[in-house]
Amino acid sequence: MAGIPFLAGFVAKESVLEAFVHHAGDPDAGPWGMVVLVGLVVGSVLTFAYSARFMWGAFAVKPGVEPTQFKAVRPSFIAAPAILSVLTIAYGLWPAPVDTWIQPYAALFASTAPDAGTPAEQAGHSRCGTGSPPHLA
Repeated sequence: MAGIPFLAGFVAKESVLEAFVHHAGDPDAGPWGMVVLVGLVVGSVLTFAYSARFMWGAFAVKPGVEPTQFKAVRPSFIAAPAILSVLTIAYGLWPAPVDTWIQPYAALFASTAPDAGTPAEQAGHSRCGTGSPPHLA
């Protein structure tokens, strides 16, 4: 979140900044493009500042303050998140076994979905004539 390089916050901030740098220079954007760009930069700086302040307040060694002594964590406390993390990584790298196992149930859920009508009705929501999707009519 703070925008530290090689982490997700940095990638997100860099992507937004890259998109708005080009938008701010566009003559059609007018002054609002630059206002949005300045707001994004100020917001990113403040996000880094409060993240750094939090890290310093939580983890820095400060004069006159006794360091916190942490208790040892039982392995059973870490087991559940560790198992979920390993399963998430395994599914991300190799989704085929899970997808094959889920496939028979996908047809079951598809058959219980409300009737959405023909593709033309789905595109124009013309079944009820109000412009709302058919399943809300």
